[in-house]
Amino acid sequence: MARRPAVIVQPTARGILARALRDGKPCIHLGPATGEKRQCISCGTRHLQAEIYTCALHGLCTKKNVVDDARCCLRCSDYKLADEANETPTNLPIAIPLVMTSSTAPTSRTLPSDLVSLIDGSRDGWPGDWMHWQNFAHAFRIRFRQICSGPFPPYLGGNGRGLVTCAGGWRFLAGIYTIARVLRHVGSTLPIEAWYLGDAGEYDPCFAAVTKGLDVRWIDAQEHARRNGISVRRWGGWESKSYAAAHSSFAEVLFLDADCYPERDPAYLFDEPGYLDKGAIFWPDIGRTKNGSPLEPGQWERFGLPVVSVPSLESGQFLVDRRRCWRELCAVRWISDHSDYVYQHVYGDKDTFSIAWRGIQHFGERR
Repeated sequence: MARRPAVIVQPTARGILARALRDGKPCIHLGPATGEKRQCISCGTRHLQAEIYTCALHGLCTKKNVVDDARCCLRCSDYKLADEANETPTNLPIAIPLVMTSSTAPTSRTLPSDLVSLIDGSRDGWPGDWMHWQNFAHAFRIRFRQICSGPFPPYLGGNGRGLVTCAGGWRFLAGIYTIARVLRHVGSTLPIEAWYLGDAGEYDPCFAAVTKGLDVRWIDAQEHARRNGISVRRWGGWESKSYAAAHSSFAEVLFLDADCYPERDPAYLFDEPGYLDKGAIFWPDIGRTKNGSPLEPGQWERFGLPVVSVPSLESGQFLVDRRRCWRELCAVRWISDHSDYVYQHVYGDKDTFSIAWRGIQHFGERR
């Protein structure tokens, strides 16, 4: 009987990755172990507890086991050997930038670990119900934990104390003028920054003429972002408040909504013991209506935070030392950048400050 010709089998990508893992060559994106173990769902008995690691691309991962809500290195197309970081391997799969179309957009069945890297991008081409997906909720929690754990953008600096407000065009011009006039009437010398969205046509040169002599400086938030290379995913009235507070030229900021008028010089607040101790002051919202009641357990859990019973905060006025609370301001900025999701589950921006401060407190301790 004639012998069959030998069959030469080329090594598969998975086989190459398996040998790399066996030889102790981790992926360049692999971070330290989190200390957490999860049940492996790829083995028959499901008794194996897989070690969870951080991943620079996907948030969380395992080296070779399949678990819920984490990427598996052995099955990952983004795997890259650490000792080949400056080379392009020819025998490993190449990650191709994902362009969203109706056929490539994520779905409610996409793994949360795959969604994490997409969260900070555009939602163009996504199904319209994406903000209600359970897998997106899981991915959002992972990403929020990453944001609160750092690293954080560099602090851009600031000097002195001042009042910051947001001016949404002609509609709020009277409010800005009233704030400035009232402040000067009660003897306050605090300089004022009025931030607006220039691309949305929220400014007219006559605004500066109206507030002339009242020490009001008008600032285009969108031009400021472009000039400083700051990426902003979403702009809007509520969203611009956290941007103005985070990027003011003042080191210490008293933020007031355009319809919030002080009855006395507010400069004394900067010397309040609570502010000197914590670096920030917030006021509780009044009443227990739908928009003023404390966050419910499900709202805290949406951010991966333990449930706490605290009053809902009023975001129309707050005091913050940007130098001491820079991490918290970065966190609230990120939350505001995802208002298309967050505002579906909490009422506007007012509780985002409480969530950001709690997030830094909770996840920052675990760095």
